[in-house]
Amino acid sequence: MLLLTFGLISGCLFIFVIGLYAKPCSFERSTASRMASLADLPEIVGFFSYSREDDEAFEGTLSALREAIQRELAAQLGRSKANFRLWQDQAAIAPGKLWESEIETAVGAAVFFIPIVTPRAVSSHYCKFEFEAFLAREHALDRTDLVFPLLYISVPALENEAQWREDPVLLIIGSRQYVDWRVFRHRDVHDRVIREAIERFCEKIVQALRKPWLSREERQKQLELEAQRQAEAVRRAQEEKRPAEEDQHRAEAARLAEEEKRAEAARQAGEEKRRAEATRLAEEEERRAEAGRQSAPETERAQALRLPENEKGHRQGFVGRHPMAGVSIVLGTLLLVAVGVLTVAGVFRPSPTA
Repeated sequence: MLLLTFGLISGCLFIFVIGLYAKPCSFERSTASRMASLADLPEIVGFFSYSREDDEAFEGTLSALREAIQRELAAQLGRSKANFRLWQDQAAIAPGKLWESEIETAVGAAVFFIPIVTPRAVSSHYCKFEFEAFLAREHALDRTDLVFPLLYISVPALENEAQWREDPVLLIIGSRQYVDWRVFRHRDVHDRVIREAIERFCEKIVQALRKPWLSREERQKQLELEAQRQAEAVRRAQEEKRPAEEDQHRAEAARLAEEEKRAEAARQAGEEKRRAEATRLAEEEERRAEAGRQSAPETERAQALRLPENEKGHRQGFVGRHPMAGVSIVLGTLLLVAVGVLTVAGVFRPSPTA
């Protein structure tokens, strides 16, 4: 009984330990599978762009504003200092480090950008560098809604559209929906009105971060998966279509073979008919020739028999038609005989022709 109890306790402890190690892994997998927005990133970094001269001139009011915005955003996003920060160069760049390199690194990690718009900031080379660097970052994220300008001090060029459209930085600020902070810049950030304004401002940032989003790699993977699904669908459709096409091809081949067979039969029938007709004509020609050969002697004998009769008939007919012709023929004959006798006797000599 003691051993059974000990085994049960050991088994429970083993399952408990396995559960402790397994839960973080499953949580990470579920977090990775659920990550569909910038707000779900393991670490969220924002970039606070401002003019140091403005911050120094107003005794750190811009740094205080940055801290207040960071606190509010962390609260709305449910983040801590370990996984959320609003980057500021004065607080983040250690002495002796390369400024541009640090700025590029910070911008490369940022997912939103808060520029404090003042005449100094607009004309600052550093602020312009930060602004342009984040625009490239925003483009890489395939977004156009991650810049949240705060108009802190009036910039005359922003009130003239023709002017701000000529400046690349002001063009972005003028085109985006910036927040007019000029009425708040002389008030303490702990003032309730300022805290409420900061709350509303941070809500816009949080809404943008929570929009559905996929990283470039995930979008590429989705495109590849979609392409694979489409290719698979096409392949299946072709496979399903292939039997019908094969049946159609077979039916068509059978139809053509049947037509060819009928055409061959018709050709052979025509050939047989032509041969039969030729044979018939040859036989008829042979019969006619044979009949001609058999009838030729009879025709000749008939013609031979008919010739004297025809001559006799002709003579009889001539005498019959001319009664005096017989007398004339007799007299002529006698005259010829008499002349011949006299000639022989030498009594009659015909006169020579002159």
